[in-house]
Amino acid sequence: MQYWKTYLSMAALGLMVASPSFAVTKASMNTQDEAVKEANVKCINCHQKENYSLVMQWKNSPHAAAQDGSVACYTCHAADKGDPMAYMHEGALIKTILSPKDCGYCHENEVKQQAPSHHASAGQIMASLDNVVGEVICSMEDKADAVNACWQCHGSIIKVLKDKDGKPLLNQNKALMYDPMTYPNSGIGRLNPDGTKGACNACHGKHSFKASTARQPESCGKCHLGPDHPQAEIYLESKHGIAYFTATRDRGMNGMNIHKSGKWVLGKDYYTAPTCSTCHMGSYMKSDGSVGQNTHNVGDRISWTLRPKVSAKLNRVEFEDGTQKDIPGDIAPQVGQLIKYKEFKFVDGKWKKVPVEKEAIKVVSWEERRGNMKAVCKQCHGEQKVDNFYTQFDSLVVTYNEKFANDDLKLKVMERITD
Repeated sequence: MQYWKTYLSMAALGLMVASPSFAVTKASMNTQDEAVKEANVKCINCHQKENYSLVMQWKNSPHAAAQDGSVACYTCHAADKGDPMAYMHEGALIKTILSPKDCGYCHENEVKQQAPSHHASAGQIMASLDNVVGEVICSMEDKADAVNACWQCHGSIIKVLKDKDGKPLLNQNKALMYDPMTYPNSGIGRLNPDGTKGACNACHGKHSFKASTARQPESCGKCHLGPDHPQAEIYLESKHGIAYFTATRDRGMNGMNIHKSGKWVLGKDYYTAPTCSTCHMGSYMKSDGSVGQNTHNVGDRISWTLRPKVSAKLNRVEFEDGTQKDIPGDIAPQVGQLIKYKEFKFVDGKWKKVPVEKEAIKVVSWEERRGNMKAVCKQCHGEQKVDNFYTQFDSLVVTYNEKFANDDLKLKVMERITD
């Protein structure tokens, strides 16, 4: 009987190898399919010789331990026919680079939340004046400064190398070749050849892909540090940061329980200190005993943007085509209102700003977003303390706006100083 099981499994694998049409992602996601299992074993046996540490990362991952069957190499790397990243490898149609579209087969809600987020749009900095510094002023023709600096966090535009006839180039191993100045890249706003934006492994490092890695402030500090965005340094010197770095990573008294698999809920699984993830993305216990859900849209709880010269309160507007836009202002737009703004479009191989006009179908005001953040704060702090903190914070932002960012007022201040 065991012989026939093995024979049938190998026969199924033979069909898969002979027919690239089997290599579609939906089929490969069936972790109970014997042909998929056999393909995964084949990948693992080979890569264990070539990339031992990579395989060990996977073997100790939640993917390998999945209850419904291991999510392994072929499960994720299988490609659909027509995928711009697909190529034949050892008889199977696969792709090297995975995008949020692939992760979305299992993590649908997370990808839906991530898609309209500021993280996913980070690569659009290439259409801004900020990118001129890295790509033009500090680089030569190969744009090496931008490649190794800006793009490593913001994301590159992944490009497949092609011959003069437009056919993808393959290397000596018959693998698809990418422009080396655009890949490797795990920038969080990377533009992938399949049209999706983002790279899940920007936070969930491969090949373990653990949620516990993304929870830790060191992960956020990869990008959020330095003079132009010093959030990591601010956190490090804050009461929150001190509490975290003086705590243990394990469960128990003064412990963060940060390596816990699955959900990680403030007030239930840990209580010692918040990380970046706790406040901006994490789950938390509410006073009524229910759980406030986590989010993969990092802007859900942010009420100010401090990025522009004059800081502004942010209101999220959703449109009928599924796109979203943060509209600055103390007064939020109304549902049904026509909103004019400039939207990023990928045109002729570049990000460009294009004027658009759309009707708002849903609005999340800055007050609602602040309420989302306050709900997390109140897990550790009293209501008055939270409200007073925001009063202090708002006062500082307004002071800077009016005294230093507003050109007319700034001129008057300078005149007063020099009198």
